[in-house]
Amino acid sequence: MAEAIAGLALASSIITVIDITRKVVTTGWQCYRGTGNAPKELVEVMSELMSLLGILDTLHSHLINLHDNDPKNFLALEELNRPDAVLAACAVVLQDVLDILRVLQKRRLRSIIATATSSQKFMTVKSRIERLKDLLILALSSDHVTLSHAIAEYLQQAFGELQDKQHKIYCELLNIDNHITKLSRVSDEMTISQKEKHEASADRYYKTLCWLSAVDFEATHFNACKLQQHGTGLWLINGRDFPEWAGKDNSIFWLHAIPGTGKTIL
Repeated sequence: MAEAIAGLALASSIITVIDITRKVVTTGWQCYRGTGNAPKELVEVMSELMSLLGILDTLHSHLINLHDNDPKNFLALEELNRPDAVLAACAVVLQDVLDILRVLQKRRLRSIIATATSSQKFMTVKSRIERLKDLLILALSSDHVTLSHAIAEYLQQAFGELQDKQHKIYCELLNIDNHITKLSRVSDEMTISQKEKHEASADRYYKTLCWLSAVDFEATHFNACKLQQHGTGLWLINGRDFPEWAGKDNSIFWLHAIPGTGKTIL
């Protein structure tokens, strides 16, 4: 009973991967026909996927034709269906290929950078597909022990590649962080410099005013404003001369009178 359930689960997993592979192959050829300058690596990956599809079909047929008195064959095939084993890895790499194809369809390969990037990614997934094909073929040989060792080596290699990628990402993030720190330092220095320039300019302005007159003009202006009454200065603003002067460019308006007539309060 347990073997029957395991057999059904294995068959279901193989069929799922077969369906995904067919979908990816269809999408790949559509992408190839839809772009005039598709990278040659795309054709190579499609060829590998067609080969993978053939092996998966063979595995499915082999599973169907297994006899109950041949547990060795089933044991080797069952090794493929572990959560971290070959069929799961096939699904992952197929999804990666599909993601690359979708990016290509979106960009339409309009730039050299896009072509170069996709070519590099295709070469990476092609290598992964080739390794998975070897493991699937090994499963057909019904050598459970050899297959187990091969899967372990594959997972170890994949883990090593993952660690390398994580290290590269860490280095890139560290590099970005260093650049951000430098930019922040430059920004702080510019802010300090601008503040110092502003303070120096304000200091020169104040010293110039003090040089022109020793009178505390700010206090005088403040006190004069407090002495203003409602309507103070309206006779000037609403008169004829002031509006005419305000409407001209580069002109001078000279208001003069004898001391004590209220010029300061204006």
